[in-house]
Amino acid sequence: MFKGVLIKYNEPEDARKPTVFWRMYPFKGNQPLPVLHIHRQSGYLIGRDRNIADIPMDHPSISKQHAVLQFRYVSLRFIRLPNGTFLNNKKIEPRRYYEVRETDVIKFGFSSRDYVVMTDTTDTAE
Repeated sequence: MFKGVLIKYNEPEDARKPTVFWRMYPFKGNQPLPVLHIHRQSGYLIGRDRNIADIPMDHPSISKQHAVLQFRYVSLRFIRLPNGTFLNNKKIEPRRYYEVRETDVIKFGFSSRDYVVMTDTTDTAE
């Protein structure tokens, strides 16, 4: 439970903060949106529930607890099935980890936004 909400995900024992500065660069069509810094903790819950999501998303096709970016190696775990999560335009299966590599593109549900995963090793910790 977190803030009175049952979390549908448990962080694995081997979870750890990344040692490089990972970012997600969102785009809506060709328009860049503010960069998401995803190197500050070992995992990020993605979903519509703004009370618990580390990365909140408002599109109605996105579940309250939709996916998790989990650092062991960079991986994406999709929690719920209804509208899917896509890695490089391929729908991924729920409750499985997928390795995410630099320049991979993630799409959540039927949102028009694409999230490009990149590192910035020239940055300093914030």
